Amino acid sequence: MIYQFDEFEIDTRNYQLSNKGKVIDVEPKVFDLLSYLVVNRSKLITRDELFKNIWKGQVVSDTSLSNQIKAVRKVIGDSGRAQLCIKTIHGRGYQFVTGVVEADDQETAASAPVTGNPLEVRSKAPMVAVLPFQNLSSDQEQNYFCEGMSEDITTELSRFADIQVIARHSAFQFVSAAYDIGDLVLQLGVDYVVEGSVRRAGNQVRINAQLIETRSQNHVWAERYDFPLEDIFEIQDDIIGTVVSTMTGRIQRIELDRARSRSTENLSAYEHLLRGLSFHKIASSSWPTQDDFARANVEFEKALELDPGLARAHAWRICSLSGVRGC
Repeated sequence: MIYQFDEFEIDTRNYQLSNKGKVIDVEPKVFDLLSYLVVNRSKLITRDELFKNIWKGQVVSDTSLSNQIKAVRKVIGDSGRAQLCIKTIHGRGYQFVTGVVEADDQETAASAPVTGNPLEVRSKAPMVAVLPFQNLSSDQEQNYFCEGMSEDITTELSRFADIQVIARHSAFQFVSAAYDIGDLVLQLGVDYVVEGSVRRAGNQVRINAQLIETRSQNHVWAERYDFPLEDIFEIQDDIIGTVVSTMTGRIQRIELDRARSRSTENLSAYEHLLRGLSFHKIASSSWPTQDDFARANVEFEKALELDPGLARAHAWRICSLSGVRGC
């Protein structure tokens, strides 16, 4: 099986890791550890599970495991401070959090990277970047809501095997109001860009969303939504479904229904989750303080009071309680 994320590709059948098509030499244990985290990215992996499956029951110290995790992060351009790809849940384990696309050998052969002009055809699957939506509200506190919208659209789009989605941390370096399509294509090589804006006033929200084809720089699709806040999930689904069908034209209905499955349908819980993520991001952008993490934890706890089964709130609450930057 082939697994692709950011500019990397892991070929578990041929035991290869490559970056932009160039094979990278890695130690066997580093490759095994990275592969295991990527394959099992849907869940948190405990240290005991890694010892059992990677070291096959050999006696290994926690320090050795930590050093191997550091080596894995280094080879994919991550770090313990940034934790953009591999998050550490203090006292629990690790989880691979960057979006991953799975492909079989035939798909990979058809989508092998090429040198030269990044606008040339290089893949069967179109590549899209979701930029952070602009906050047009007078209240700057609503930035958390706009970023949360963009992150959710990125997450849901990454469920589809028919498209490739640029990781959030790569796409978010381009601000919708100021980016240059030429620079974006040169750096990310994307075929499409999703951008938009959000204006929120009380319980009413206006969202403008558009899909841009980078080759022609034409607006392939654009829509404006005016709706009460409680309809936010329905509007997100509409944006996701339209973007996917416009880009590929081959998405099956069952896949759309699967992508619409949410971790919560409780709007208030969802808002507290986004607020908590916003506070946690503040704590992670500078030297963290207990107050910063405490504010995030309060929001995560409020989300769990409203929806005890909200897995994302549970995971981020643990992260905030442990005081880990980025997590």
